Amino acid sequence: MIARAWNILFQQGPEALFIKVRATLKRRKQYKAYLLAVDKLAGKGDIERDEARAFQYRPKISIIVPVYNTNVEWLRLCIESVRNQVYDNWELCMVDGGSTKPYIREVLEGYAKQDIKIKFKCLEENKGIAGNSNEALALATGEFVGFLDHDDELESSALYEVVKRLNENRDIDFIYSDEDKISTRGRRLDPHF
Repeated sequence: MIARAWNILFQQGPEALFIKVRATLKRRKQYKAYLLAVDKLAGKGDIERDEARAFQYRPKISIIVPVYNTNVEWLRLCIESVRNQVYDNWELCMVDGGSTKPYIREVLEGYAKQDIKIKFKCLEENKGIAGNSNEALALATGEFVGFLDHDDELESSALYEVVKRLNENRDIDFIYSDEDKISTRGRRLDPHF
């Protein structure tokens, strides 16, 4: 970070450095406010769950997940994050692109046996993220589709917020949501709003 600051100072001048520092501090302040808001929402799951059950419009959302040789812990966190959604009309469509790690198939089979809303398919070869995603899309029966990487997690109210918005405006065809990265220690660190 210091090296970057020196580069800006010497290449663009002190005014450019000041502008960059001020913008960075503003983003950090906004991010802290965002984290406080997220913390306040935690624990409202029961209220959101009741609201979600009462939605007039309850479309099925198909979550598409291409899988290939991911860490077992991250894969489980990904699946559990979908299973823990407060909005309950979803299906999880997962396709393994010929992983060489044997636990991948075991995990997918195990979850599919536990939950009828989880569908999976194992391919003989890896078709890449696009090909594996297309194979998962072929399993989907939902009115809307969401994409999730095999090492990502959904906030428990993610689908609730999407369907809430769809109930406010039924003409919506496409929704883009925020994202944030989580470190291996569970710390949020890189938001994209």
